[in-house]
Amino acid sequence: DFYRWRDRARSMGIKVPIVAGIMPIGNVAQTKRFVGMCGAKIPHSLLLKLESLEHDPEFADKTRELLRAEGLEGHATVHDAPLKPLQLPNWSADWYDSSVLPAGLRVDLLVVDGPPWFVSALPRYPAVPALRERLNPGAVVLLDDAARPEEQECVRRWRDEWPALQVLRVPTCEK
Repeated sequence: DFYRWRDRARSMGIKVPIVAGIMPIGNVAQTKRFVGMCGAKIPHSLLLKLESLEHDPEFADKTRELLRAEGLEGHATVHDAPLKPLQLPNWSADWYDSSVLPAGLRVDLLVVDGPPWFVSALPRYPAVPALRERLNPGAVVLLDDAARPEEQECVRRWRDEWPALQVLRVPTCEK
């Protein structure tokens, strides 16, 4: 569960505050499944703060249906976030329309599981620069498929741009 994971991170030398609060980039149901297959659990109380960006309206609707079926529709919000052009200093392509997120939303745990690889080169890179202002001090970023070369390049860029970023490698966990 989250607390066991937090304690494990502490034992590995991570000293920044780790506070519960989740915002997946991808989809809530898939994140829940991914976390479960890794042997972790999302505490029910954390689901009160779960927000998700989804660019595919059909997939967003299916995710909402799954949330309703699990009785979680009041605990997680799937935001329709179409992909739109985003220009960053060293990256330019389509990425989620993050303007759909609630004003003032603060993030403690950012799970990056999208957009899909075929959208652009390094499609997950913008997650940190685009949402950096929403990240609370000590926020944790989990990058799905982090062993893939493109994701490794995302991590390298994040570390170059934010030298204080701590990177913790965790065992591979496939969906």
